[in-house]
Amino acid sequence: MDSRRRSSEIQQGLLSLLFSLNDPNKQRQPHQHRHYSPPPTKRPPIPPQELKSYTPLLPANHPTEEPVSTFATKYAFTTQGIPPLTQRTKHGLIKIDSPPTNGCSSINLYLPSLSRHSFTISGDSKTISVTDSRGIIWKGEVEELPWRWTKVYRYASRFVAVCRARVPKLSVEVNGLRGRVMLNGDFEGVDLVQGKGVRISNTGREEVKVFVVKDDLESVQWQGPVDEIPRLWRPTVDSAMTLYKKCMLLEGRTEGEGRDTAVCVPGLGWCNVRGKRIQMFFEDGVRMEVDLETREIVYCDIRRRKERWKLGEEDLPRHVLQRLEQCEVFKDVE
Repeated sequence: MDSRRRSSEIQQGLLSLLFSLNDPNKQRQPHQHRHYSPPPTKRPPIPPQELKSYTPLLPANHPTEEPVSTFATKYAFTTQGIPPLTQRTKHGLIKIDSPPTNGCSSINLYLPSLSRHSFTISGDSKTISVTDSRGIIWKGEVEELPWRWTKVYRYASRFVAVCRARVPKLSVEVNGLRGRVMLNGDFEGVDLVQGKGVRISNTGREEVKVFVVKDDLESVQWQGPVDEIPRLWRPTVDSAMTLYKKCMLLEGRTEGEGRDTAVCVPGLGWCNVRGKRIQMFFEDGVRMEVDLETREIVYCDIRRRKERWKLGEEDLPRHVLQRLEQCEVFKDVE
């Protein structure tokens, strides 16, 4: 009985379900449609006159700390007045050639620690050429120099600055005081008796350095502005300043007379001609000055002892004659 009742209930349930599905009067639930995005619309073509070139932004291959023009101005230099020389440093070999007529000496650099190439820079530092075993691989103005070679140019600028700070263009000795004006305008005054010296930098604000020389070793005692000199060093600085002013006056006069004709012979020394006065500074410490107008010779040995002679005298000592014969060597170089 139970099984028959269950089967009849199942049949009735199925019949009622079929009836409800087939009933046309029953409202069906509206079917939920899926949302579809509208198809993309095509953009109108851009007229040819509105097309613009595209330049991608690429990462820089090197730092751009300063413009090239600023770089060339900051590190510009000149080799005028520097004698021919060859110098070996920890970075390599540097050579300054003989100066051409009415020009500046070019500087050659081979610095393996900075670059495997060789460089030649003009004496006015405006043009540069780069070479290797095949020959010249680049040549042009400094403003166009590739960044990877600018460190060589900066090294050359610093080297020339050191040379100009050590090479004198004017030397004066008065009462045991020797004053020298360097190519860069710096002044050095030394008391040859006491071994005290003063250096004055040629800057907008005069900087003074006081030093003592003992056994060929230099020891700085004080350094600072000229208006802050300690009382201990004021007499030394005052004497140097007096000589400094005389050198400046002498330099102004000689610059008006004519061009400096300093000549250097490696292994021999310097020869400087100003007007009718010839000054010779030999590497062994001997100095000699000849005045062609008065025919006077002033000979100073390595111990600072002076001798005075006249050109044409029959009793000129041998050591003076030997120095006069060496003038021919300077003449050949010039």
